Amino acid sequence: MFKHILLRNDGDFKFVESNDKATNGFGWGAIMADPDLDGDLDLFFAENTLLFPKHYVAPNPGSFYENNTNNELSNDIKLERKFKYRNHRFGQTPMSIDVNDDNIKDIIWINMEGPVSAYISDKISNNYIVIELPKTTEFVNAKVVVDTGSKKIYRENIIGGTGFGGDTNDGRIMVGLGEIDKIDNVSIHLLNGKNIKIKNPKINSILKPKIL
Repeated sequence: MFKHILLRNDGDFKFVESNDKATNGFGWGAIMADPDLDGDLDLFFAENTLLFPKHYVAPNPGSFYENNTNNELSNDIKLERKFKYRNHRFGQTPMSIDVNDDNIKDIIWINMEGPVSAYISDKISNNYIVIELPKTTEFVNAKVVVDTGSKKIYRENIIGGTGFGGDTNDGRIMVGLGEIDKIDNVSIHLLNGKNIKIKNPKINSILKPKIL
């Protein structure tokens, strides 16, 4: 029996099993995404595989855990299983990518057998900002900090595969803001030690920073 485990990083190479809503079952191709733009990264992973006969008979719907932690300074991680993004096919990995070019990323399930399953984002009232980073070596694994004044939201420009055999990194880092309607500054920390700071960027827009 497989068990889903979420390990919280407490620093100093100490990882603690967290979240009391973990369930049992097979899963792979995990990604983190924020489809509702509330600022919290949610968890997606595929459940069915061609290897298990029971998945042919009673396929699982795919896993979507909504993060309700709300960026609180707390050791409690609040992930709740939801069924908004179902996929009963033999999923390989979910992907988070903007299919219809509305600046909001959609959820696509890539399947090993049968067509893909696509969930195009509805009209979302939450605010956001997109940081479009140049596709150059300076921005590999750059750290992005969005400071709204009331809280800081952290993201990373991951260069490489995410999920299982998928890569949706198009250089655009989507940061949901929820109901927050202003940003004090956006800081970009590069591996070479350089930092870029943009003050008071416009929300619901694409920010295109450059190295001066």
